Amino acid sequence: MLIELKGFGVENKGGELMYLAVVDALERAGLDATLAVEPRGDFRARMHYPLLTKFWFTKGGVQFGPLGRVVPRAMRSRFGIILDSETEAILDASGFAYGDTWGAKKTQERLGRYIREWKRSGKKIVLLPQAFGPFEEPGAADAMRRVLEHADLVFARDPQSRSYLDALGNYPCLRSAPDFTNLLHPPKPEDFDDSKHRFCIIPNSKMLEKSSPAESETYLQMMAETVSTLMEEERAPYILIHESRADGPVAQEILKRSRLAAPVVERTCPLAIKGIIGSAEAVLSSRFHGVVSALSQAVPTISTSWSHKYQMLMEDYSVSENLVGLEPDKLAERVQAFSSEEYLSELRQREADRGVVQRERASAMWDEVTTLLRS
Repeated sequence: MLIELKGFGVENKGGELMYLAVVDALERAGLDATLAVEPRGDFRARMHYPLLTKFWFTKGGVQFGPLGRVVPRAMRSRFGIILDSETEAILDASGFAYGDTWGAKKTQERLGRYIREWKRSGKKIVLLPQAFGPFEEPGAADAMRRVLEHADLVFARDPQSRSYLDALGNYPCLRSAPDFTNLLHPPKPEDFDDSKHRFCIIPNSKMLEKSSPAESETYLQMMAETVSTLMEEERAPYILIHESRADGPVAQEILKRSRLAAPVVERTCPLAIKGIIGSAEAVLSSRFHGVVSALSQAVPTISTSWSHKYQMLMEDYSVSENLVGLEPDKLAERVQAFSSEEYLSELRQREADRGVVQRERASAMWDEVTTLLRS
């Protein structure tokens, strides 16, 4: 079965982790599936994975994908290129791509413009668990309604996202399910010494991109002060880079402001990153999948936030008291609370109990998706 995977990008480790979770789920279901992606990003980054490339790109509002038909099949096969007409299903693992944050144009170009024809041709179309909304900007609601009218299954990752979708109308495709990377359980890398790296800090460039200059300043300063506090208390903090190109400079700025040389850990493999997170005593994360990777492994976690998806995730694991906004005093109070082993032990148990529920929900989602793909 030839399946197109949308929303995949190696540059984003959360997206890469979702790709690996998709592959794992399809293999466990016994589906003989080949995955293809659009030619986005750096080919050298994605060439490590067995992915075909869909002949598909837009320039000046014109879609040039149909021109691929002039290339003989034998030649396309040699170069690993497939046509849109050859795919049998579409799995969208965008994470967060539909709503006012990204605009109606993105919804149109990724799905809305083509989904009616895809459905007419018999493709199965599934939007895997992700965040949605709101849809208040001009054209955003209509673009999303077009998707909901033709998709087979659409999974909202949290109650707020589901409410944004429900407000658009009554669509039988709508479901709710959690982030499905919680089903991956990679080990800690053998060369990583978790005795010297205990309190994991994961920055996020979007905390600056989605904020005003004053808010960006607050974020950098409160993260720097946290590093300083943890270093002074000998709690072995380290900064884990989740997105090299985007978050590396943010990490360096945090360290510069802290004036203390906390270690910086960087790995290219998302499974290694998740394994490292799982070995931590505690985590402070501004990256969504950093939070997921910690909570799903019952690691006590503090989360900052730039979107409703963080609040919903923390509520899923019954630890919403550890969500902080741009609140230096609250972050300092939470970091101090995490010095209590009794509290950390209680958090681990709470997260472990909720983790069982979330994994069951994710497994049920995949049961429904793979049943659809087989039909």
